[in-house]
Amino acid sequence: MHLHILERRAGEQAHRRRVMPIRAQRTDMFNGRPWPLWGAVALALLLVACGNDSSATSAAPTAVPNRSLLVTQQPAHPLTFYEGPDETEPFTPFTVATATNGTVMAFGYAVEEGASYVTTYDPATWQQSGISNGFQPSDPQWDCDSAPEQGTTLAPNGAWVARTCIDGSVTVFDLPDGLVVAHVAGAPVSVPVGARSPVAVFAPDGSALALTNDGPQGPGQAITLLSTQTWQTQRTIAVPNGLLTRPSWSHDGTELAAVDVLGMLHIWNAASGSETASAAITPFTLGLADQDPAGPAPQWSATGDRIYTTTPAKSGSVLTSWSVAPLKALATATISAAPIAAVPQLSPDGSRLLLHTTATHGQLFT
Repeated sequence: MHLHILERRAGEQAHRRRVMPIRAQRTDMFNGRPWPLWGAVALALLLVACGNDSSATSAAPTAVPNRSLLVTQQPAHPLTFYEGPDETEPFTPFTVATATNGTVMAFGYAVEEGASYVTTYDPATWQQSGISNGFQPSDPQWDCDSAPEQGTTLAPNGAWVARTCIDGSVTVFDLPDGLVVAHVAGAPVSVPVGARSPVAVFAPDGSALALTNDGPQGPGQAITLLSTQTWQTQRTIAVPNGLLTRPSWSHDGTELAAVDVLGMLHIWNAASGSETASAAITPFTLGLADQDPAGPAPQWSATGDRIYTTTPAKSGSVLTSWSVAPLKALATATISAAPIAAVPQLSPDGSRLLLHTTATHGQLFT
């Protein structure tokens, strides 16, 4: 059984002097965390049961009645930039992220200051709670401004944010003050086709940061674990074939999982860095997927006994359900969209998996 999600209409983004609207927040139907979107977005989702999925290799699920879900628009919230007492300035946020504890962080540019800032906000009042020193475009720790792509990862506790860039540079900021606590310099060369931004993923308890070495050379071949207490390297996990997907932590923080460019799913022990299991994904067709940003991270069930992967195939993507011990494929289903578009979300009880396949459609699996 799979469900199609239909119809999304985007609204206009309001622009004002002195007050800048934050991305409208769309609620994650599984865990209640808001998802940021630019401007005020009117979102209507209609879920229609479409019967059995003939591409699944497992037994056909029982049909369920048709049902619909309507997610209504939430209002835009103003982001105000304060440089001093009773002094506000125009502020353009270009990246906004929300931590699981509710902290809202923004990277943005203050026109009158001619500099970029890291700011944090209290979601109860939407007032600024912290601000960094200004970063000039030529600042070496802001050196990915000219790169075409970047990623931003906020720690679950809202204490740090990692900014990764397609030139290979990585900067970790302490929040709410925005002080730089760790930095990896980028390559001072033009960015070739196939370059990828490093991936930064904080451990669930915030004790470590998993950082890949993707960059101008393409897919990374290592995952470095940094201590968030000292920002020193704890251990390095080698991935000789190169990473295809983002790595992901198990919910208890004891294991990491990722898929390499040859279509192998790997699981590593986070404490030792040793590989505990690996298995080949079939069907699998790399195509040009290694030239895209890192694909969706494997999704761990809350109990840690299941993993779900979304990987490329000739017909689009393959969603695979795995048992962890032993590591074994349990079922597969074909998705029409490329993996970079099919972003999976697992419900907390592990009974439903939602994949956004385009801006307006998705599929829900049991």
